[in-house]
Amino acid sequence: MLFIHSTNLLIEIQLGLMRGDFELYYQPVLSLKEDKVIGFEALVRWNHNNLGLLSPDKFIPFIEKFDWLACQFSRYVLKKAVKQAKEWNCDENLYIAVNIPTAHIGKTGFAKFVDDILFENGLSHSALVLEITESSYGDFAPIIRSLANLKDLGSRPHLDDFLTGFSSFERLLRLEKYLSAVKISELFAANLVDNSDIVHLLVGVAHSRNLKVISEGIESPAQLDVVKRLGVDAAQGWLWCPALPAIKAKQWAEAYNIKYQTV
Repeated sequence: MLFIHSTNLLIEIQLGLMRGDFELYYQPVLSLKEDKVIGFEALVRWNHNNLGLLSPDKFIPFIEKFDWLACQFSRYVLKKAVKQAKEWNCDENLYIAVNIPTAHIGKTGFAKFVDDILFENGLSHSALVLEITESSYGDFAPIIRSLANLKDLGSRPHLDDFLTGFSSFERLLRLEKYLSAVKISELFAANLVDNSDIVHLLVGVAHSRNLKVISEGIESPAQLDVVKRLGVDAAQGWLWCPALPAIKAKQWAEAYNIKYQTV
């Protein structure tokens, strides 16, 4: 454990939010058909005063124990991501994706909050992709209400960590009209070669409903061969690039797109 008492961790997190100690790193998302970077997933890191750079597994599980803190943290991350999207001139051709906790997306006024920060920064909803974790919802009603509001505003979220929860396909069918893509979880991607039949089923269901399929956690050429063969639309992972600080991520993406652009 990093901290002896949870109270200490709670205070540390709140102070970190006030000081701006939480930073966003960005992992490129690549179109497999066009072989180019089409977006970035924003992944949070804690630049802790004493412990250095901490990965999200060291603090996110604790944050998610408190709905009020999860909402506060989510607002912080969304604001930073939108600010970065403005700097990068993001639009329908390049987006930043942010994972949203259930507690926040189901909160009254969530859609308006997202719409307001995008409007303030002169961005359309296509510049920001909201990722909903498939394994974490409880009550569907407030989530669907927020998704309906977001759809009216032009937002089309992704269903994240697909195939990690129960009744995955049933949930997909309930949410499909609000989504633009489903993401195969990193844990499932680790066994892509053995589970190609399930991926094949997912791609067929998703494409029949005009949804794209994105795979996380691609680390080997063998995994890449599977997702390409099965018609997965986009992917991300260490095979190409880890999550990087904003400047390095953008430089990497620009260099990749120049190197592999088609003539």
